[in-house]
Amino acid sequence: MNVHHPEVMASLKRELARKPDANYRIIGDPLFHIILPFLSYDEARILFEAGRIAMREDLGVTPAVVWLPECGVDVKTAEAALDVGYRALVLKDTQLETVDGDPMVVRLDRGEILVWTSNAWLNNRVANDPGMTVDSWGFMQMIEQWGGDGTFFAVDAETFGHHWYKRDEFVKWVFNREKMAKKGLVPMDFAAKMGKRKGLTYMKEGTSWSCDHGLERWTGGCNCDNASGVARLQKRKYFEGLMDRRLEILKGLDGSASEWRRWMPGFLAANRHYLFGEGGENLVKRLPVRGRAGKLVEAYQMCLVGMTSCGWFFGGDGAPERAYPQTAIEEIDRLNVV
Repeated sequence: MNVHHPEVMASLKRELARKPDANYRIIGDPLFHIILPFLSYDEARILFEAGRIAMREDLGVTPAVVWLPECGVDVKTAEAALDVGYRALVLKDTQLETVDGDPMVVRLDRGEILVWTSNAWLNNRVANDPGMTVDSWGFMQMIEQWGGDGTFFAVDAETFGHHWYKRDEFVKWVFNREKMAKKGLVPMDFAAKMGKRKGLTYMKEGTSWSCDHGLERWTGGCNCDNASGVARLQKRKYFEGLMDRRLEILKGLDGSASEWRRWMPGFLAANRHYLFGEGGENLVKRLPVRGRAGKLVEAYQMCLVGMTSCGWFFGGDGAPERAYPQTAIEEIDRLNVV
């Protein structure tokens, strides 16, 4: 956006700067789209901190609510989010033991975090059924019959126009309350509702938005994306290969760069333009660590890129996204540090 549509980014930053509740209008995320329960508490915290640094630099906001990749959650992930300053998560209702409204309260060892509970059935239909997002009038009639103002759903923005062609036009219509006779959708007002807690609940450990089997979609343990047996074995191979290398990398960092947890969030945030293919040099060269320690940092970066969930998300045997984990493993092995 900064490169191709700088005027849009400038306008967005100006609008946010005028909003007293700007930190509630943008939902934060970790820097990488990784299923966070696969990582340790320390690693999840590093990615949350890096994401918040990037948000502050790019948009001038420090979000209060966080969107977990694929809504992948467990207790240690929620605790890491809370510890970096997030006050609330967005999950689907089936990821909690009980739901009485929004927001629910989840009590953790380190405090309490709020949870907004999107409707799992509606989420899945909007994201996966192209017929749901064709007729804006019909969609709003369904919402009204469903429960009107009490209906909350949340899906990835890339659903509209990337996954389903031209659905950005659908979004323009359903959010235009004037054209929709005052019955259009409205964004969730997190700031206004933050203090209106509905009750205590518990999170179900190791669940996600896009897999009905917990986290098995990314380990080759289920068939909910219609992958063949060959593809599932390939998923398992990539998952285990990256996880094994990750553990060796972490052990090596602890031995040769013991302070790495302290400076890694700022480093990853600063290096995001290189990591995400936007140009610029790899800032590993500027780190105070050299030799094997520098190579371990490089390997850890590649591991994070390889664990991007898209590498396992799509089911076709020839899915190009498989290049993420495959290339990452090759790059890590080339560095010869694990």
